[in-house]
Amino acid sequence: MRFQRHTRHVYEPTSRKSAAILRRQRRERDALPLFAAEIASGQLPVAEEHRLRTLAWEKSQREWRARLAREWRQARTELAAFPPAEREQLLRHWNRHRWLPGTPGYLLNMLHRYRTGRLDMSLHGMTTAPAAPLGA
Repeated sequence: MRFQRHTRHVYEPTSRKSAAILRRQRRERDALPLFAAEIASGQLPVAEEHRLRTLAWEKSQREWRARLAREWRQARTELAAFPPAEREQLLRHWNRHRWLPGTPGYLLNMLHRYRTGRLDMSLHGMTTAPAAPLGA
């Protein structure tokens, strides 16, 4: 079955990100000059900000990958519920439409459209020739 591979990205602290953190902290202090000292005491050092951002990024990535895995399991379960002949036809349709992203959301949408009678299985994908030339 066709699917889109995803590369893992890590949060990398850079000088530009550090400068952005410092600018944000300065804006927060400048917004309320009478409380600048109190605001500054509550602001975290840049290294701590980077550490917290790294943790938040890793958590976000875990949750995103877990959601994708749940959706793939759901799509495969729904696909398995179809009779073998229909399942083969649906898989052929899915695999030949290469311009659509290979994400579980698109597969679930395709299955929903098929169940509700809104999927035209006669449309050719980009990997097959059209049934008839345009304008003929």
